[in-house]
Amino acid sequence: LTGCSFEGADLTGANFTKAKLRDANLYSAILDRTNLTDADMRYADFTGADCEQTKFNGARLAESKFTAAHFYKADFNGADAFEASFKRSFIINTDMTAMNLRRANFTSATMSDTDLSGSNIVKAVFERSFLQDMDFEGRDLEDVTFKSANLSGASFKNTNLKNATFTSANMDSAQMQKCTISQATF
Repeated sequence: LTGCSFEGADLTGANFTKAKLRDANLYSAILDRTNLTDADMRYADFTGADCEQTKFNGARLAESKFTAAHFYKADFNGADAFEASFKRSFIINTDMTAMNLRRANFTSATMSDTDLSGSNIVKAVFERSFLQDMDFEGRDLEDVTFKSANLSGASFKNTNLKNATFTSANMDSAQMQKCTISQATF
């Protein structure tokens, strides 16, 4: 199925476990309750896709595009999304634990009630993102960009923020206790 086009397709409940969908076109696809566990979806285009309760567990998603996609109760546990683009996406009540999100781009994304514990988020971009009340406690956020992001109420306790950028970010009521903030820009 490499390079296959599912543009606009309703794939609700489909099972693509371990499928080879590299370079697949899933533009505006409906992927509600779809199982993509351990699928190879590197370079796939999920722009505008609806992903409610979609399973991406262990999927290979490096350099995939999730621009303006909607995630609700999706499960990305252990997925590799190195340099993936989540620009303008809505990521609500989603499990993003133990993911590789190194250099992922979340510019102008909205993220709420999402668990990032154990994920590699180094050098990710959250510029102009809405991250109110997000929990970044204990994470390694070295070289992460939060420029102009809404981080009100966010928790950064025991977090590595070395070289992180917070220029023009809304930090109202954010908690930054016991953080490493050397060379961070505010």
